[in-house]
Amino acid sequence: MIATTSVREVAGHRIALLELTADERRPLTWDATALESLGSAVAAVGGLDVEALVLLGPGGGLGAGADLQELRSPRQPDLGLRVAERGYAALEPLRTLPVPTVALLAGPALGGALEVGLTADVRIARDGAAVLGLPEVRLGLVPGWGGVTRLAELTGRAVAGRVAVTDALAGRTLSATGALEAGVVDVVLAGEDLDSFVEQAVTAVAAALDAPGSGQPAPPPQTPPTAAWEAWEAWDGGALLAAVERRTPGGTDAVRAAVELLDALGDVEATAGTSLRERTAVRLSRPEPPLRKETVTAFDRLVGGVQARAGIASFFAVQRARSATRRAAAGARWSRVGVVGGGLMATQLAALVAQRTGARVHLVEVDPERAATAVQRVRGHLERAVRAGLDAAAAAAAAEATTAGTDLADLAGCEAVIEAVVEDLAVKRSVWRDLEDVVDDTTLLLTNTSSLSVTAMGDGLRHPERVVGLHFFNPVAVLPLVEVVAAPATSSEAVRTTLALADALGKTAVTSADAPGFIVNRLLSRWMGDALSLVDAGEDPEVVDRALQPDGLPMTPFQLVEHIGPAVQLHILESLQDAFPDRFVASACLRELVQHDLPGFRDPSAAALLPPRSGTATSPQVRRSLLCGLADELDQVLREHVAADVQDVDAAMLLGAGFPPHQRGLSGLLDTSGASQLVRGSRFHEEGAR
Repeated sequence: MIATTSVREVAGHRIALLELTADERRPLTWDATALESLGSAVAAVGGLDVEALVLLGPGGGLGAGADLQELRSPRQPDLGLRVAERGYAALEPLRTLPVPTVALLAGPALGGALEVGLTADVRIARDGAAVLGLPEVRLGLVPGWGGVTRLAELTGRAVAGRVAVTDALAGRTLSATGALEAGVVDVVLAGEDLDSFVEQAVTAVAAALDAPGSGQPAPPPQTPPTAAWEAWEAWDGGALLAAVERRTPGGTDAVRAAVELLDALGDVEATAGTSLRERTAVRLSRPEPPLRKETVTAFDRLVGGVQARAGIASFFAVQRARSATRRAAAGARWSRVGVVGGGLMATQLAALVAQRTGARVHLVEVDPERAATAVQRVRGHLERAVRAGLDAAAAAAAAEATTAGTDLADLAGCEAVIEAVVEDLAVKRSVWRDLEDVVDDTTLLLTNTSSLSVTAMGDGLRHPERVVGLHFFNPVAVLPLVEVVAAPATSSEAVRTTLALADALGKTAVTSADAPGFIVNRLLSRWMGDALSLVDAGEDPEVVDRALQPDGLPMTPFQLVEHIGPAVQLHILESLQDAFPDRFVASACLRELVQHDLPGFRDPSAAALLPPRSGTATSPQVRRSLLCGLADELDQVLREHVAADVQDVDAAMLLGAGFPPHQRGLSGLLDTSGASQLVRGSRFHEEGAR
């Protein structure tokens, strides 16, 4: 990292702009070198004749957090202690600088990067660009440089608990608007580009210097909506722990450590409403950051724990998949993309493509009425995206770029066409046969199927080498995974281009061979199929449904059936039963559920469809049976080369199925439970490996 300081004269004020630059190919990582550069550069500002410091990271964001690579090494005495103290020491010049400090947030600021921003007196975010969060608890850690206590002093402990614990566990981040509502940032500015945002921000800082005793850090004062945060005004550590334990019985070490820090901090008065100079005065009046020793001790203790080792391994499994996706993106440009279908998935995909790529998107439906409805659905998805933080102007542009009609010929000239019609092989093959007569020979043909054979879809086409499966997960805007499915005839160039599109859509791709169920649905269906078979055999449905709840899985089998839809899940199980009759059974009670058109097993009417209870299996026995089934299926997936390796499977299950990082996804859960050893005679990972 390189730090460059310039002095700007604005409205009679001298303001230092400290700009950080780093490798453009990836977000700034706060390793030892970057921390040292920051500390030295800020300390040098103290010798300048300036009235304020404005900090700007590479591309506008402060980066993706601390360097976790160091924490992957074998356990060293006091490793966490050294890493935490290093961060505190590097931020000390910023904490003690005798002039007001402002952090600009126009990009990602996650983990340690947000801790850097929280050390400043004021934070100004760019609308539609800022992505903020403290994800450490999800990885089995706590923010090691004071992020929990610094945030609590700004927002109060309840909001800090939501951001650092609840949102972290759910994998949620804050947009600029959300951060403003929470009190994490002080001002949100638009800015047509980064340069104009910086100019507006520096001008706002100069204006704030002229109003030392009152007002917000930039005129005019902004009064954000607070409804989303009203329930988080009062701190209750016990209630937060209980809420976590309802989802993950027993909780996690990191959650307990974060709650202990917030409890120890005591009542604090949020400072979000004070002026810039008042904040500076409060900061300079404190001899040291609150609970520094306690934070460092907690971080050091967690670093050596099993859950942190698993969480860090999960992080790198996901990063590996993301890097592979990004490597394919060089030079890819999208100007026109087609979507066949106008249902829920098709319109979600159209909205995402228009929003993220800037391409013109055209949907094709069977009649004018459905085409018009599809456009309205796309606009509805974009409106929801605005509420989640998307810039309103960007949403309007995406809506303007989206059209719909009834003629496949209108898709001529598209670089890619995504098919998202009903999950029926004959219908999908008919679409591709008709479409191949319309589009160019180089057009990428992408099918959004959850279980059908990509090979079969390409049979009979003139160019089957360009047919690729692109399996999105619902809701499309939220879940970060796509499975890229390559049939034997699929060309490597088609796979590379599909990965580039996935990257443009902000997704992480895991490549799967063309096998029934691919990766995620195959493994989830083995779990659900085994669970439903136990219910069919007369075991207690509640015992079966909750057997893996202590392992922190995001849904029970019954909840998952409701989420996917009974008819869709039955179709997937039937497909898998055809392929693997020795391991998969299309459940009789699931079939009854579909025939009676019920939404799930938790519907009151579903109880009458279940067989009489005759089994006596205990929860531990059911858990062992289900985990051994998963271990068997994961072993089969790897032996059949459906996935390249176990890390790809872990990334897919973490991103697509929400398996817990503190368990190292699916494979780590199977290893620690002993199921791997029971089924295959060995673990999926060497013991102690990160």
